[in-house]
Amino acid sequence: MNKRDTRLESLASWLYTEVRSEQDYGYDLENKQQPSKLYHYTTLDGLLGIIQTKTLYASDAMFLNDSSELQYGKELIIESINHLISEKDFQTTYYFDFGDKEIELLNSVRNQLSKTTFKATYIVCFTTESDILSQWRGYANNSGVRIGFNRDSLYEAFYNPYMPVNYNRRSQLKLIEETLGILLTYIVHKDRQNLPKSDVELLPEAIASILLPYVSFFKDNVFKEEREHRLIYNPSRESVKDSVLPIFYRNNGKFIVPYVKLECKSELLPITDIMVGQSPYSQKIKHGIELLLKSNGYDKIKVNLSKIPYIP
Repeated sequence: MNKRDTRLESLASWLYTEVRSEQDYGYDLENKQQPSKLYHYTTLDGLLGIIQTKTLYASDAMFLNDSSELQYGKELIIESINHLISEKDFQTTYYFDFGDKEIELLNSVRNQLSKTTFKATYIVCFTTESDILSQWRGYANNSGVRIGFNRDSLYEAFYNPYMPVNYNRRSQLKLIEETLGILLTYIVHKDRQNLPKSDVELLPEAIASILLPYVSFFKDNVFKEEREHRLIYNPSRESVKDSVLPIFYRNNGKFIVPYVKLECKSELLPITDIMVGQSPYSQKIKHGIELLLKSNGYDKIKVNLSKIPYIP
């Protein structure tokens, strides 16, 4: 890492800390009550890997079923910045007295976002729906399973940021604008005068690097039926630690998908139950999973059959 990248990382890390200290983000205004369980749909091979290695596979977001969501989020951020620039009486909980310095900085951030490509972000997808046809079709193939997890224990077991996907456009825009308000407060009114010139020049890029990860949990409202939640691994946020996770590759039947392995920090995965999708072999699959669970220390986990007559 060269000196410029080191300065940029340090500056972005400082700004990110300030944002996190002021704001609890990621929650849909229409879904404030969080569920006690989350469900992950996967193939039989996926289940074997999860149980036998105590890991969850986080796929590169660019290779998800709907990678267009990333562009949706980026365009939303730019739209929000355009709104702030054109809104003469802009005020939020976090910022007042919006003027020329702020407009100049936001213009630079917008220009930076327009030419910035997405850095790899890795995601494990969950849903609050325990038995839903769209998930069976999308993730479990012809003989898949649904794994239930305790939500609170899931976060404790993996330490990775956990986000419910936000489908509410009004909430998304509010979050972006409040984040920018926090950043402008610290940059323009508090600390910019104390920053070295070399860091001031990096501010637009640093702010862009903080905003872009938001697209990992912003989706259009048309996908709301999924009720999705995510564990997120962002290598750029992990670089201050001892090591960054190695990248692996798998064939999903259509193309090669980069992924990382998130290791469980608990003795056992916080699994609550497992459901088997309908197929001609459902009973045999159920029995095999029960033996697999018992041999790996999950004696009390129940295995059930889906009630949905799956149609490929």
